[in-house]
Amino acid sequence: MEFYKLWRGWGGTIGVAKFSLGEMVGIQFVSLLIYVIALALAVSILPMILFAIYLFSIISRDSDEQSSVYRLWINILTVISTIYFLFDYHYGWFSFKLLGGVMYAETYDWLATTNLSIGLISILLFFVGHEVYRVSPSKLLRVVAILFFVFIGFKFTDKISESIVPNLITQYNDEELTNKRLEMKKSYDENHHSDEYYENQILEMEEEDRKQEQRNKDFDKNFANEYLNN
Repeated sequence: MEFYKLWRGWGGTIGVAKFSLGEMVGIQFVSLLIYVIALALAVSILPMILFAIYLFSIISRDSDEQSSVYRLWINILTVISTIYFLFDYHYGWFSFKLLGGVMYAETYDWLATTNLSIGLISILLFFVGHEVYRVSPSKLLRVVAILFFVFIGFKFTDKISESIVPNLITQYNDEELTNKRLEMKKSYDENHHSDEYYENQILEMEEEDRKQEQRNKDFDKNFANEYLNN
């Protein structure tokens, strides 16, 4: 059994590719795997993406009724995505099963802390974001005001998040995951060294090169003396 896939190229050309059943199954499996990984990654970073969209929208567009409604929905989706991520993080759901085993616990804790801070900032912006943005008739000052508000907000919410994440919304863990992360750390320690280690390695190589150069000079000198004496 054979399958054909058509695609349109530049200039209106049409390409055709022929696949066997096994190749087609393999392509579909790889495509599904890529989609699953992308979805797991999206769950983890979606609050960051939505928050970035919100900020870009509020500093690039004036606060008319249409854009206000758009940003309102972005706020709501950011909070919802943060809540889902925290449940996923705490109970070891879909995203955690795929990504938790390839990240150190400290990395995933940082991700949870950051997403929670984004969720808290989004709640604040939901109530006062537009008021902060309207503090000045100048576009530049409005942008500076909202960015400064977000900066100060993160300083405040980060402290809250850093106390909530390790104490209330703890990271999902089990024996298999712990062993896997220990193996990751062991492999990293075996293959990565400090800057001091590499500096010492370079110094040792340079010292060995100097010794070899001196040995070559001594050999040439001794050879010349023996040749002249003979």
